[in-house]
Parts: sequence; structure tokens; C-alpha cells
Amino acid sequence: MDTEKHITVKIPPELQAKLDNDGYSIDGTQVRDNLGRIVCNLKSLEAPSNLYFSPQIFISFEQYCFISISAASEKLKLALEANKSTLSSLEAKIDTILERQTGTLIALTTDANEHFSSLMEKSNLTDEKIAFTSGVKAASAIAADFASYINDYLDSTEVQFGHSNETIPYGAYRKVKRSQWENIKKSKFRRFMEFDANYLAYSLLSTLNNLNLLSLTYNGRIHPRYEVSLQELERQLKSVLTKLVNGMGDEEDIFSMIYATLTKEDIKKIDFQRVLKYEQTYSLNDLIMRSYSTSRDIKLDQERINSIGDILDLLDDIENLQHRVSSLTSIQLASSPDVAALKSMLFGSNDA
Repeated sequence: MDTEKHITVKIPPELQAKLDNDGYSIDGTQVRDNLGRIVCNLKSLEAPSNLYFSPQIFISFEQYCFISISAASEKLKLALEANKSTLSSLEAKIDTILERQTGTLIALTTDANEHFSSLMEKSNLTDEKIAFTSGVKAASAIAADFASYINDYLDSTEVQFGHSNETIPYGAYRKVKRSQWENIKKSKFRRFMEFDANYLAYSLLSTLNNLNLLSLTYNGRIHPRYEVSLQELERQLKSVLTKLVNGMGDEEDIFSMIYATLTKEDIKKIDFQRVLKYEQTYSLNDLIMRSYSTSRDIKLDQERINSIGDILDLLDDIENLQHRVSSLTSIQLASSPDVAALKSMLFGSNDA
């Protein structure tokens, strides 16, 4: 069986001009002239498989318009379904299910997904209005409670403070009466991906994307609260990223930890620019000029590093969904044949 690999290519501006004007064409990573001769090879890299959404719904190529396979992400839908049973386990949630109604949020999300899937399956048992209403209920409920799930994740972090070597959860530390000098000196994060906040963040992204697709195809416009909802989710996730990068108190930030504990080969594997794209307290120049400690007291927190990756994946998907808005601003959505094609591909006709 053939193996598929998705790649992206980097096209320099001067070469793009030649592609536009001189009859050059791209074949994979190769640029060919109009006689089919290879002109050069483009730098390429594998497209990340950890993202669920593309930045555009419609992709134009040689007077044709293609609809992105991730317009409605089947991959994300399957991933959420795979994790739903674990999160909705009564045994796992017995201490918080009444307080935060995790089961209710999962039920609302499942209901919205079922209506959207049934609409895509051309079922006569639902329609676009029911699907839209159920999506609004799910998105509103998740958005209203999401901050508590962020706090739940941060409160699980083990911290040491003051002169004691005792480790307690950050949630308990916040309730302790302490002197002004008893700041946190060490922390041990848990993996963000393993918490409800990760599942609900992706559930919210999926629901917002589905609401926007319904608005585009049935209402001829971008869903009015789509961008605001994405921006608020982005803000809350960036607050977690700041904690992961800087630490919970007086401890070393993630950059000092990496340089004190990892080999040069392992350091090269970390994409610092991706971190700095969203955590803009630092600049790449600051990091280059910094003097790094080699203290043996600094310990590697791999879960902290992995959690940064989890948050960055979410922020990249949010950015891609935000780019979909800018890519649609030049289209007359209500009369667009591209939108009509999208509607036909996704929903067809559910008339009896």
C-alpha cells in the first residue's frame, strides 16, 4: 500500500513572481518551466498532523476552487468521540460532576454533533435551524464554564514554597495563609492533554466551526459571534501558556530549564519561535543574549514542556479558524458558487 505524506513548500517572493508571469509550474517540490524542465527544488517540510483545521475553506488553483477536507474536521470528531467515554465516567468525575456539570457539557456537545452529523447525512429528522440552536447551546455552555476547567488544570500543579520541602497542589497553596516572602520556588505541572480543559477546548472549536459553516451555507454570512468566541478562548489558553512558560512563582522559566537540563541535540528539536509567537513577553534576541544557569537544582519537567505543545496546537488551530474569516471577506457569500458547492458537499438536500 502506498504511504501518503503531506508537505508544505516555501516559495520565495522572487520565485512567486516568476510562477505568476513566466509560465513556471510546481510539481511536488520541483519548479518546472513551460517545457517541463526542472528549474529548482523548493524547500519543503511535512505539514503538521497534530492540527485539525486548515486556515482556508476554499483553495483556488488554476481557475478551480477546491474545498478543504478539514472544512468540517472528521479527524477531530473521531478524536473527541474516542475521549468522551473516559471523561464522562462517573467514577472519574464523582467529586466534581455536580459542581461543574461536566456530564451536561458533554451531553450538549454530543447533541450538537449528532444534529450536525445527521444534517450532513441528509436525515429528515433534523434541519439547519435545530442543528444551529443545539450548537449555540453547547458553545454557550462550554464558554461559560471553561474558566473553571482552566483553574482545575492549574490547581493540579504541585508546588513548593517558603522553607518547606513539602509539596502541595497549587489549588491548596492559593488557600494557605502565607507571608509575603513565601513565594513558590518549584512546581511540577501535569499534562494538559489529560485534563477536561483540553477536550472541552477542542469541543468548543468544533462546535464554533460547525456553527460558522451553518451560517455560511444557510445564512450567507460569517457567524456574528464566531470571531469573538475564538478570541476569548485564545485569551484563556494564552493565560495558561504564560504560566507554563514562566512558571508559577520564583522558579526558572521554561527556557532556563531547557538549557540547564537538555542536550544540544534535544534543544535543537524545540521550536522556540513557535512559543514566542504566542508568548510575546520574550523576543528571540532576548533568549540569544541571555546567560543561562547550569545549576543542578533545576530539574526537567517534561510534562510542562509537553503541555506547552498541547496549548500551542490549540492556538494554531484557533489561528487557522480565524484566518478562515479573512479569506472569506472578499467573497459575496450569499451568491457565491463556492459557498453553494460547500453547502451541497456538506449537506446536500434533506427534503423529503
